[in-house]
Amino acid sequence: MTPFSGDRLTDEAMKTYNYRVSRAWRIVENAFGILQERFELCQKGIQVQPKYIDNIILACTCLHNFIIGGTSTESQNIASVSINLENDNNMNNTLDGMTVREMYKDYFKSDEGSIPWQNDIVNRH
Repeated sequence: MTPFSGDRLTDEAMKTYNYRVSRAWRIVENAFGILQERFELCQKGIQVQPKYIDNIILACTCLHNFIIGGTSTESQNIASVSINLENDNNMNNTLDGMTVREMYKDYFKSDEGSIPWQNDIVNRH
């Protein structure tokens, strides 16, 4: 997901979108860092067909949780998120990136998608 550029940050919704995308990016980067340290497979580019990547990452995540003593509920939650993302990706393939970004921007500011403390952090700067 592409953030709004600095000269286009005209409203709080855009700033909130950028904050949430940036935060998600950091979390994903940290998670992949953990997987890279634990599994040699993730240390270099995974040489498989793209259709297998999601299952490989899901399997590594489940194995990691098992190794650290995670519960089966955690693995089920990860599988659920993976399925939801797959469904979202199928929908997003029919939309252009700008439209999807606007949809997320609006969602992050909606009652359903808003996080209570996000406005304090976004308005801090």
